[in-house]
Amino acid sequence: MKFFTLLLAAFAWLPLTAQEPLGPLNTRERNPIFQRFLNPRVDGTAILAQGTWQWTLGSAYANVFERESNDSYIQSVDFELWSHHGGIRVGLAKHWEIGLELAHHETRGGFLDHFIQEFHGLLNLPNDNREDVANNSHSFYLGPQDGPALINQPDPISGFSDPVITLKRGLWQGRRGQISANLIWKSPWGSEGWTSDKSDFGTSFLMRRRGERYHLHGQAGWISLGTPAGWESVQREDFAFMSIALERSQGRRSSWVAQLDWGRSPFKQTGLKVLEDDAVNFIVGWRFGWGGNGEGQLTFSEDITSDGPAVDFSLNLQITKKFTF
Repeated sequence: MKFFTLLLAAFAWLPLTAQEPLGPLNTRERNPIFQRFLNPRVDGTAILAQGTWQWTLGSAYANVFERESNDSYIQSVDFELWSHHGGIRVGLAKHWEIGLELAHHETRGGFLDHFIQEFHGLLNLPNDNREDVANNSHSFYLGPQDGPALINQPDPISGFSDPVITLKRGLWQGRRGQISANLIWKSPWGSEGWTSDKSDFGTSFLMRRRGERYHLHGQAGWISLGTPAGWESVQREDFAFMSIALERSQGRRSSWVAQLDWGRSPFKQTGLKVLEDDAVNFIVGWRFGWGGNGEGQLTFSEDITSDGPAVDFSLNLQITKKFTF
């Protein structure tokens, strides 16, 4: 709570504006192995009014290249991941809402490998030995050097990850800020290859600080994981995550947002940095309004660490619409 108190104090001097904040950016880590577990999506503090419904449709395209081996384990993840998600939220009693999200994933050999190499070279970012592997290939493997693989998908695959239900409660709202909290449950009902076959649970606190043109958003939470058979030696029982975003209003229903997402890896004892190090993403995006009660976002995410499980490059487009019966 001290962290959130300091963030609120930092924006206390800013005058109010008629512009309602549109952020943060609703993003999540795109590492395909993480899609088997409860992979939290960044959310805002706003609570739907009682009787209001909101649907969400989104699509994300990510270039994934995570290769490393040692005497004990090997990981080879090289493809492009195309994900689509849909969700519905409903405002319940005052200060309460509930939501359901379902995501579908498809792996591809892809076409962005050469572009990513040139892009990283332009910005002097690490390429993780991409030049040692043929462009546009497909590999999805994780396992011990000796013993059965945890994941072994040499060919492109597709399927649904586990449905996620979120219950959110508004805790406090003032003239300049708002604080909410949520509870999250991931079911064990996804497609083979995209499910852990276990339930996961999570919770987080969300805050928003409103200024004249600049607004601050924050989220911090914790996830408890169910452990699939065979994963006991490499999977943690829980992990923490956090996000902080700075939003700049542009006109009445348009904002630019810069955001930093951090999460501890849910894996351990493999010795693979690309699996066990923290996942850190820097995201820039445009939030916009459309129609009477619609909103949308267009985002670009980049892994800013030389190691770690965060994917190198991803684009996301999402739209939402509110309605009442």
